[in-house]
Amino acid sequence: MKTYLRYVLHDTFGVIASTQSNAVFDKTGNLAITAALQEVAVWNLRQGTLLRMLKPEGDEATIAKGQVSYLALSPNGRRVAAGYTTGVIRVYDVATGAMAVAFNGHKSAVTAARFNDGGALLISGGADTDVILWDMVAERGECRLRGHRDGVTDVAFLPAGGALARGAVSCSKDTLVKIWDLETQHCVQTVVGHRSEVWSLDVSPDGTRLVTAATDAQLRVWSIAQAGDAEQAQKDAAAAAAANDGERSDMLVAVYMGSVLRAAADGARAARVRYHAAGALLAVQGGGGGRAVELLRVRGAAEAAKKRRRRVRRHREKAEKRRAAAAAAAGAEGGEGEGGEGEEGGDEGAGAEGGEASDEVIAGDELEALAVVRSAHKTRDGRGARVLLALHNNSLELWSVAAAAAAASSGARKRSGSVEAEDAAAAAVVERMSSLDAHGHRSDVRAVAISGDDQLIASVSKGEAKVWNARTRQCIRTTPCGFGLCCAFAPGDRHLLVGTKEGRLQVVDLASGDRLWDYEAHAGAIWSLDVRPDGVGMATGSADGQVKFWEFEVAKGNLAVVHTRTLKMADDVLCVRYSRGRGKAKRLIAVAVLDATVKVFHEDTLKFFLSLYGHKLPVMSMDMSDDGTLLATGSADKTVKLWGLDFGDCHRSLHAHSDSVMGLRFVRNTHLFFTASKDKTLKYWDGDRFEKVLTMEGNQAEVWGLAVAGDGSFVLSGGHDRSLRVWERTEDMVFLEEEREKELEGMFDAELDRDSKVAAEASGAGPGELEGESAAPGRRTMESVLAGERLLEALDLVVKHGAAARAADRERRRALRRGLPAPAAPPADPMLLGLAPDDRFLRELVRVRAADLEQAIMVLPLAQVEPMAACLSRLLARGLEVELCARCAASMAAGPASMAVTLEQMRLRLRQRLEQARDAVGSNMAGLQLLRRRIDERKNAFVMESEEDRLAKRMRKAAAAATA
Repeated sequence: MKTYLRYVLHDTFGVIASTQSNAVFDKTGNLAITAALQEVAVWNLRQGTLLRMLKPEGDEATIAKGQVSYLALSPNGRRVAAGYTTGVIRVYDVATGAMAVAFNGHKSAVTAARFNDGGALLISGGADTDVILWDMVAERGECRLRGHRDGVTDVAFLPAGGALARGAVSCSKDTLVKIWDLETQHCVQTVVGHRSEVWSLDVSPDGTRLVTAATDAQLRVWSIAQAGDAEQAQKDAAAAAAANDGERSDMLVAVYMGSVLRAAADGARAARVRYHAAGALLAVQGGGGGRAVELLRVRGAAEAAKKRRRRVRRHREKAEKRRAAAAAAAGAEGGEGEGGEGEEGGDEGAGAEGGEASDEVIAGDELEALAVVRSAHKTRDGRGARVLLALHNNSLELWSVAAAAAAASSGARKRSGSVEAEDAAAAAVVERMSSLDAHGHRSDVRAVAISGDDQLIASVSKGEAKVWNARTRQCIRTTPCGFGLCCAFAPGDRHLLVGTKEGRLQVVDLASGDRLWDYEAHAGAIWSLDVRPDGVGMATGSADGQVKFWEFEVAKGNLAVVHTRTLKMADDVLCVRYSRGRGKAKRLIAVAVLDATVKVFHEDTLKFFLSLYGHKLPVMSMDMSDDGTLLATGSADKTVKLWGLDFGDCHRSLHAHSDSVMGLRFVRNTHLFFTASKDKTLKYWDGDRFEKVLTMEGNQAEVWGLAVAGDGSFVLSGGHDRSLRVWERTEDMVFLEEEREKELEGMFDAELDRDSKVAAEASGAGPGELEGESAAPGRRTMESVLAGERLLEALDLVVKHGAAARAADRERRRALRRGLPAPAAPPADPMLLGLAPDDRFLRELVRVRAADLEQAIMVLPLAQVEPMAACLSRLLARGLEVELCARCAASMAAGPASMAVTLEQMRLRLRQRLEQARDAVGSNMAGLQLLRRRIDERKNAFVMESEEDRLAKRMRKAAAAATA
């Protein structure tokens, strides 16, 4: 039986900030945390270097299916929560890079997440319309909140000191903003004032304001009810319901204050709105095609009151002018005067014509435009007084607005009370501090190559070519070029050859990074180039229908190429490849043409040798084995064909991928080869047995380039997601039967998701309408199913050995009554691993992740509920894993009436153990407080007097007064 070695994804590099997610600062402001496809990158902004990568842990196939879609940093900055497009949330430790916990709850992409002030709770929203609350301490979900009818776009916690003891707010593309009471797990207020999708919201740091951003150009501001206002909020809700003003609520937690017009000159929607941590600035990121981040200054209470008085005064002056004009117009009955518009938000809150303006502070009184940060590329995220921009071209920019804000504040203080003060505050200057773009390409990686000694990696894209160290993954050279389509290392690995879309052939010196030569090689795009095996020359194939042959020479002390011959074809040339392993006289060159055929010629005379036809669409890539006997072709018709080069016969046609095959490479001196496709996968094949060995998933977009190291130790791929991925060969053996089983498990996991969707559709309810507003937070996954199966096997062992123990006990008592010797003990069961049956079950129970425990228990059949309850009761009697047993008891479904005694016994034992745990916690807390007091006394002993010292001092003073 033939064996193979496994290739696994070892490293991903070249991605600074992927396009699906936001970016965040750490607490110090010196580090930027960005999404790098499946991983999370931590960048040092001062040094411009990669500090560490936070990599997910678990099944490789599961990890490869999704990429990071949202990032949220904990209040203390120690942990970052990464939501993925698959619906999973992984929490990482920023300092160590280890994954702390993973939550499976959302059925589709996580679109928003936020920690509460203490970092003990995490709330998330997804494209599946659900909002889920997670307990970071217990590492499990608390509840799932339903009510939105479209994808959730943003979530936030309400302040703990507000009208709600524990509250949250969410917005959605269904135009609704919902306020949730997390204690009762239901929606207490639904705001329906928006007329388009609501894309973002944020709560001010002091918890008094809520800002929402929708598709239109308005920022809407809401006042949040504070502690002690709950009763009044309920009365306001009743009054609003009676007036039918468009808000459906149990209590008015948020009261509308008005709106402020954005300064979005490009007309882009607002993608994200965030307050600065100090509360003095509000940043609005433009979405869609927006390339700007708008900054608004938040006025203080005194300044907002001054702005309100100014607005009211202006309104009165304009009203008096209108009345004077109406009186002057004889016979006029009073035309409709146009209401004057104040500055920065207009006369919102003004009364009817001729009436008084509102004395309440409105949105325009609190917010004013400060500055606009404009980038040359589309922005995806902005943060803080120092604005961090993650751009769509795979780069980061850091802008400073702190000095401008300070200058505005000082100018306002100097001219306090004047109109010019507010105008000066609005005129701020921003400055770009730095940019981070050297660690990745700005666009798709179109081709990759590996040097002859496997020490260097080359990649080309639109506008630049990069050379990387193959071991450290560091970019060592970046050279401007045209739209690169193909590349190769010249013999000696000191120069790089690049073919461009403009038809130019460029030679780059790797030592200096300079472009030595730039030839007008073809009249069309150069789709392929290949270096001769003897290193004397090279061939290029172009869309102009020509194959040109070049020879290397030294000109002016540098490597140059000279055109020697031209082979004209009847159609566009897509790929050219030299044969290897043959003598010079027998060397062949294969040319793939747009008419879906491959022509093979003798390289020395260019005499026609073979014509290979059979593909239905053009051949996009091909390669020849080193022994010169096989030619493998990959086509846009999704197939790979293996041809014999002796007679041109097709040995086998393989349906290789679900999309076009864009790359194909043999492993040196073997008939094993790799293929890359637009279906985002790489596949490993055996060309002798005509079967697939391995499917390598991980790329998040089309794969354009593929290269294999000379010794076959690693495989390199690059594609539309702008990443370079290294797949290294390991010592693990690949067994084809196990790979097929893994594929079936993946199909089963996909069926689980389909079944849940079918169940939702069969219920007749739309998104957000399933069985009330609150539901269980978990989601069945392959991991939870496998955990449930392990629990079921352990329970079967408990039941089996329990019955065997009872039978052995009966036999022992029967033998004792009859005076016979006791029967021999049964042999030990190796499935128990040397443990007692209950301990064996506890071992499997502890292995289940806290986030999967509920779903794993739900997998168990109803008949196993009673044995599990009895086992948990016995574990509680022994005082083992009390908290875990309590969680299992709360997650179990109702059992038959016959287990009422078992459940009551378990309840009593659980209460007893919990009381003991409570007493132990109380004793520990008292001891810790005592130790803290002792430590404080020792620290302050040199400045504090004891009670005895103070009493002795008073006695001495009294004695001195008596003698005097």
